[in-house]
Amino acid sequence: MKKGEVQQVFVYLMVVVVAGVVILIGYSSISNIIDSGADVREAQLRSSLESEFGRVTFGSFRTVDLSVPSGIDSLCFVDSMGVVDQEDHPFIYEELQAGTDNTVFLVKGDSYVPFLAVDDLVVSNEVFCANVSRGTASFVLTGLGRDRVGVGAERVPPVNVHFRGFTEESAEFSVTMDVNDRVQFSLPGDAPYVIRLFDFTEDSATFIVRDLGSGNYFGPHTILEGEEWYIDEISLVIELDSISSATITVRSEKGFEPGEVVDSCRGVVDETVPGRVVVSFENEEYGWIASYSLERLNRGSWDGWGRSDVGAHFLGPVSASIPEGEYRVTLYTYDGHGERTDQDQRDERWFIRLMSGDDELVASRASNDLPVGYGYVFQADVVDDSLYVPGGVNNAFAWHAAYPDDTSPNSLHPLCAVFDPVNDDMPPVDEPEDEREPEEDDKEDDDVPDDEVLRDLGAMSTMLFYPYVDFVIEDVSYDGNPFDVIVDVVFTHTSSGEEIRSLAFYDGDWDENTGSSSIDDWVIRFTGTRLGEWTFVTSSSNSNLNGYTGTIDVVEQDNLLIHGGKRHQGNWWTILDYQGNEKPFIPIIYHHEENSLKVYVTSFSDNHIARESQIDYLVQIMEDNHANVAVLGVFAAWTDKDSRDYGLYWSDNPQENPQNPDIRSFEVIEHVAARLAEEGIELHLWKWRDEDHPDFATPAHIGGVNSEQDRRVQRYIAARLGPLLNWHMTYGIDMHEEWATPQEVLDWYDYMHEHLGWSHHLSVRERLFDQSSGTFVMGENKLDYHSDDHKAGLESDMYEVTAGFVDAPPGLPFVYERRFLHTRDDIWDMNNTRRAMWQFWMAGGATAVWGRMWGDNTPHYPNPEQIGIFRSFWENYMDLDYERDNAFTDGYGLSSLDAGAQRLVAYKENTNSVQVDLSGVHSIEKAIAVNTKSASYSEIDISGSLSPGEANTWTAPINSDWVLYVKVN
Repeated sequence: MKKGEVQQVFVYLMVVVVAGVVILIGYSSISNIIDSGADVREAQLRSSLESEFGRVTFGSFRTVDLSVPSGIDSLCFVDSMGVVDQEDHPFIYEELQAGTDNTVFLVKGDSYVPFLAVDDLVVSNEVFCANVSRGTASFVLTGLGRDRVGVGAERVPPVNVHFRGFTEESAEFSVTMDVNDRVQFSLPGDAPYVIRLFDFTEDSATFIVRDLGSGNYFGPHTILEGEEWYIDEISLVIELDSISSATITVRSEKGFEPGEVVDSCRGVVDETVPGRVVVSFENEEYGWIASYSLERLNRGSWDGWGRSDVGAHFLGPVSASIPEGEYRVTLYTYDGHGERTDQDQRDERWFIRLMSGDDELVASRASNDLPVGYGYVFQADVVDDSLYVPGGVNNAFAWHAAYPDDTSPNSLHPLCAVFDPVNDDMPPVDEPEDEREPEEDDKEDDDVPDDEVLRDLGAMSTMLFYPYVDFVIEDVSYDGNPFDVIVDVVFTHTSSGEEIRSLAFYDGDWDENTGSSSIDDWVIRFTGTRLGEWTFVTSSSNSNLNGYTGTIDVVEQDNLLIHGGKRHQGNWWTILDYQGNEKPFIPIIYHHEENSLKVYVTSFSDNHIARESQIDYLVQIMEDNHANVAVLGVFAAWTDKDSRDYGLYWSDNPQENPQNPDIRSFEVIEHVAARLAEEGIELHLWKWRDEDHPDFATPAHIGGVNSEQDRRVQRYIAARLGPLLNWHMTYGIDMHEEWATPQEVLDWYDYMHEHLGWSHHLSVRERLFDQSSGTFVMGENKLDYHSDDHKAGLESDMYEVTAGFVDAPPGLPFVYERRFLHTRDDIWDMNNTRRAMWQFWMAGGATAVWGRMWGDNTPHYPNPEQIGIFRSFWENYMDLDYERDNAFTDGYGLSSLDAGAQRLVAYKENTNSVQVDLSGVHSIEKAIAVNTKSASYSEIDISGSLSPGEANTWTAPINSDWVLYVKVN
């Protein structure tokens, strides 16, 4: 062999050796990366679980849909008592016997891995396992007080803590215990019990008792020396070094009765929390309120329960002193029916009214309905996350939210309202699942960027309130349905610390029929609500979408028509202008002849000129009719992949219909909304319609109301449309077909607001509709505005009917959503339309849906300039302090006090004179009159025709419908 050939052989041998070493090292490295990636995913899961448990408050319950890493079959939760049946759960039993403190286990095939220790975990049947389906585990958490959290497939009812007198002492059992000791004991003829002592002082002991037969808890309860805790007729005596004796009685026959709970805020609400204010109704003489009227309560079986001094629908006044500021408001409620668990009362809600003397300053939202089927119920509801309480509060009322609902007494006991100041030290309601910085170990496989800097999506700039900006995470791998992949995004304003919590949304082309896609992008969308720098970070159980960051610089807005979304003060609408200043908003809601999204999807061809021309036509319609809110019905197009075909009818079989959000439809909605935002126009979205029109459809056609499929749509709306600030939404119309219950609407409302990072008003049509026909009635004060489908009697009694709607319930804007379209019902001609606008607003800020009837031959408004006069007058002279006041005029009146100056508005129809009583007035700063039937807006100076200090009658130049504005001192 030649020398060169020998050398070549050695070279080959060296290559083989080096290659082998590289392969071995590479395999080891890849294995380590995979292992560390799994560790990272499980660390994220642990953080998510801890966050979910930390968000549960006493009396609350919430459904958790938790993303779980692949390879995990289920999550098993073990009661913190640590008592597990060996035959049913041998693996967990062995771990507990080995001394593990973990109460959450991961099930991976045949392995049970101890995962997380959660103290005071309550599980009804010792162990509850939530199976993982499509990467998600679902379970319900319930706040049971004193840091205890119940977990299960459904709500865990609160435990019984109810005092009774001494009954019969029998089967005494004595034991000396230290804190956290657990002692098991048996009583003759009964299943064994476990008692755990977790706190005691010199004169009290706090404990939990567990009935191993029923699997139920009794407690926790703090008992003093000589007191008894009654459940049934078997007594247990505890002896401690610091307590001579304490007697409790443990139920032995029927087991624990769910819902039997404490009837007092004392011992539940910690009144020593800094800044916390507790307004208690426990000492009120009657202690309960009902939705029945007093007259109804004093009849029949309720005779004697009514009271003569106050109405049975409220308690108070009670003394209350709350400093001015923003508060999180929690309402505590109790009801006790004893053995009468079959009572069907489905409207047991109340809210608190804060007063200054006899004047209401502000009212909270209403509590949730108490659950039926339990003898005793105790419930805590966070009804407002940030309620502004003005100064001057000195008393309060507990007011039944359903009064005067005569369908049932709906009785309940308002216990107390807790006001916690909202400040930087207060934890947010929704804690982020994972706020840690991304680490090297996050790079779990080849789909994760090699360098952490690639997780920084860079910086962008935008103007205040509009336009929004999009950051795109491209070509991301995932398991299952991409619309079920949850990506939480927390935006933080650098200088103030304000946070906006939202979701990223999928923007690919995944096909639910084939389960494949060619584009798998996620979009992070943001709209600035404060000037300056914002940063964001993502968190997700999908590590490929976790830990992305970016920066946004929000600069001043240069479009004077842009606004920052609607708000309201009481029943008056407000809006944030292009600089962020809150000012009155006078909504003119217009139903144009092509108001269905399917029409727009059909018209939105890929031809840019045609698409913009369609929106230009809509904008022109709005301008011609002086309107500033456009109606758009989405209906089935949320998930209708063939929504370009307007004639599509959905199948009666939900599984045959599209199951995911239709990205095409959302592209159209966001484009329409963005263009309207540039013109200062709001969007009034109708979400669903009814069951009579399958092409319009309801969630019943995609799995059911609030189903998994429906939740996908809700999350997608929140993530993709939430940052566009110029829309509000009505959940459904024609609700009298009862395709959703009031509770389902409230569940939708809560879920939407939980995921909407930006402020949007949500409501439902017909929530106050009751024309003696068994129609859908919400009858509660929780939604963001209330609306109605009412029409009867409006042509002759518009003002009085509207005033009644505005006041029931109080404190929210009101909208008629019947659609009082031109010439509809042979009522809404130009004259009645104009007068309705004025009377509705004079009744307390009510508005309606106006517009043109559908059909090519229907007429337009002959005098749209009269709508312009209405809008111009109120934009000039609207005051958010106005209240109904007809005492100073012979027409309809509004009055307000502003920095010592009183403002008066008087409106009177078909007249040549208007009376204005200015008795007690020292001087007149301004007085004008406007003819509401004129061809254009014009003010007449009438200050020289009025005299301060006396009653005046102003004489008009012609007979017409007149409105007067007078500012006096």
